[in-house]
Amino acid sequence: MLPVLITQPRRLATRTVAERVAFEMEEKIGDFVDYATSAHKKLASSAKIVFKLDSIVLDELTIDRRLSNYSCLIIDEAHERTISIDVILGLIKELQQIRKGFKVIVTSASLDGKLFEQYFKEKVFKVSGRLFPVDIIYAPLNQESDMVRKIEKVIKNDILISNSQLKDQYKGDVLVFCTGVDDINFLCSIF
Repeated sequence: MLPVLITQPRRLATRTVAERVAFEMEEKIGDFVDYATSAHKKLASSAKIVFKLDSIVLDELTIDRRLSNYSCLIIDEAHERTISIDVILGLIKELQQIRKGFKVIVTSASLDGKLFEQYFKEKVFKVSGRLFPVDIIYAPLNQESDMVRKIEKVIKNDILISNSQLKDQYKGDVLVFCTGVDDINFLCSIF
């Protein structure tokens, strides 16, 4: 049986999703499940589920328009709208004409399914996700130029929410959106 090929829009997602799937299947990465990014390209020949960065899949499609080494293509996170994904979506119609019965699955959290239905002349299935109630509380950050102080205020506000009388009102976790990797690393270093 040929492996299933699954695209991912980012290197980190390619690796972490593959690792998660391997974990869920109680497999080691590089056995039944493997991945390829620009930094990690050597794949196990035994892999039956292969996650690849979308740009690598596009490169493969330019060399082998039939994707002969795969039984199925899953385009994950199509709403990310990378150039590679857009071109791959354009090439899929040709691929399906060349390989009758080749399965293609496109997943998206937010793209308009009707457009896909019209373009591919295929039925779209909508699967509803799990929704959780979310309360949004904006922390007053004023106009400080020092990002560290802003982050500290956010942390203090979140800690206050999780440790105060509001604790009963706001059950669950606190999610903080940061503007970049430096802010995230700083935030992690505090805890």
